[in-house]
Amino acid sequence: MKINFGDGPQRKGCPPISTDNADTLRLFAGWMLWGPRGVRSPGTLSSKIKLLRPFFIISSRENIRVEALGRHPKLIDELCIQLKPKSLPETIRMLTALYEQRKQIGGYILGPEEIKRLTAIRKEDSRRQTPYIPPRIWKYQLNRLREVLEEYIEFKDKIEQCHEFCLDAYIKNYGSIDSAYSPSRNYDIAPFGDPPNTAEHTRLLEFHGSFHNTAARFGIDNLLCKYRKISESSIPIYALSQYMRMITEAGCAYIINLSLMRIEEAWRLKLNCLKTESDSTLGTIYMLEAPTTKTIDDNRAVWVTSSEVSVAIDAMASIAAMRKSAMPSFSNIQPRRSHHDFYLAPPVWAPWVSVGRISLQSEKRQAYTSYRRLVEENPRLFDAKELTITEEDLYFALRLNPDLDTKLFKVGSVWPLAWHQLRRTGTVNMQASGIVSEASLQYQLKHLSRAMTMYYGRGSAYVNLDEGTRTEYLKAMFEVQGKKIDKLFNDSFVSPYGAQRKAEILRPVNGITANKLSTAAKEGRVSWRETLLGGCTKRGPCEYGGIDNIIRCGGGDGKSPCADALYDRDKKQRVIKLSNVISERLRHATEGTPHYASLIAQRSAVQKVLNVIS
Repeated sequence: MKINFGDGPQRKGCPPISTDNADTLRLFAGWMLWGPRGVRSPGTLSSKIKLLRPFFIISSRENIRVEALGRHPKLIDELCIQLKPKSLPETIRMLTALYEQRKQIGGYILGPEEIKRLTAIRKEDSRRQTPYIPPRIWKYQLNRLREVLEEYIEFKDKIEQCHEFCLDAYIKNYGSIDSAYSPSRNYDIAPFGDPPNTAEHTRLLEFHGSFHNTAARFGIDNLLCKYRKISESSIPIYALSQYMRMITEAGCAYIINLSLMRIEEAWRLKLNCLKTESDSTLGTIYMLEAPTTKTIDDNRAVWVTSSEVSVAIDAMASIAAMRKSAMPSFSNIQPRRSHHDFYLAPPVWAPWVSVGRISLQSEKRQAYTSYRRLVEENPRLFDAKELTITEEDLYFALRLNPDLDTKLFKVGSVWPLAWHQLRRTGTVNMQASGIVSEASLQYQLKHLSRAMTMYYGRGSAYVNLDEGTRTEYLKAMFEVQGKKIDKLFNDSFVSPYGAQRKAEILRPVNGITANKLSTAAKEGRVSWRETLLGGCTKRGPCEYGGIDNIIRCGGGDGKSPCADALYDRDKKQRVIKLSNVISERLRHATEGTPHYASLIAQRSAVQKVLNVIS
């Protein structure tokens, strides 16, 4: 396979690339081949080079090095018109990876601000963006899923014992597990029901009456009725399998919320899917490993996740073990599968459930259901009132999705949950954990966001990260940065130097209509990072550590406050609380120590901020 780097003979109408830029393109091609997660096929390499060629062509046309392209905003605007929207996420991912590994590679094309400018490209198709689940509803369904999974863990032993008892009862009456699955089996001798009126049958068989008596004996009768409309006095045995399937699907939903996987990827997880990696900064990083068909040489991909997913994996693993124990011997799966290579969501094997012979004798599993159907089949899984859209919910949803279908998503209607919404919402919430009001969940999201940013944003060389999730994560990262800026025009944000300084900061986007403000923000005309006091509009990193340290922001070091800072009046109570915490720590600090001096500077900064926002 030959690759045209643009500095040799060209076809008619094909723009050339200068020798210097072509050599840089060759350098990047070498990194694509032998760098972290190198390409595994010539076609993939050719496709990646094709995505980067426009940057080299336009640079060569203007007689500049491609590394200097970021200093020419008009050329980037021209590229915005040329680049195809469908290929933009992959292009952004590649540009970000090049920048993050610029020291190892020896060069890059665009920096973060210029990459944000590229995201202003508008989609040419008319498809609506995946709906963003409002924070209140998203938080409710996440916490509710965890409650259900933790409840299963509490009853796990009783459920497993009941399942084993039922399976043994079927084997006892039918003679073997295979006979219990036979299409020609005698339904009259099923162990849960009234015995037949023949002495021949009753002499050797055991009957246990209605299944609800057995469920009550094991203490799970109320549990099996809790999520479906089933009478406690007439619980059918298939209710046990229905409950087990609900837990499996709830576990998948919980995992998707905290890993950004697609449902088809979560459905392929196996018992040994949870992995860990130690990081000197973040401690233990949790990852999920699942089979993928995207590569030939390595058929596994990895997703960064939270330690919280272990409750879902434990619950699903328990059910998978029960499914495996009920597997007929004539299934061709059993001899080839070790315990750890077993699916977390295996086929529904149970002799009391009607299953086709295809599912018994092959590796084909039941297809995953939709999230909405999971809710509909288990009407007590979620409280419909909690899923009902409020005015505030709709406000949040429209902020992230201006083109939301307001006929479907309207105040008073139940939010129609869908698997793909979890991925979209998760990527946004990882970037803007402050949207979620619950403190413990905020902490969890912030920690997970740091891990994902380190791996997805910086191109970790140690794991085979799922590229689709990485692209989606980076796309959301730039989008959320732009969304936060549209609040800056509110009166709640003030500059320590008055309205004139705030106007200077916002001048690049002043006069732009509200519906276009987010796009302007994505272009990088204004930079914004949230702080304890409000936010910072400084482009690039803060040399004083101002994102995490308020001293320089508020002028607590004896100098004037930072000119790039904006204080948020809505955070006044939080700043007062911070002042009280600092005062309390000062009472226990030793005078003359660096710690004491730092607290004095922090107290001074906080007081100056309160003077501005009060």
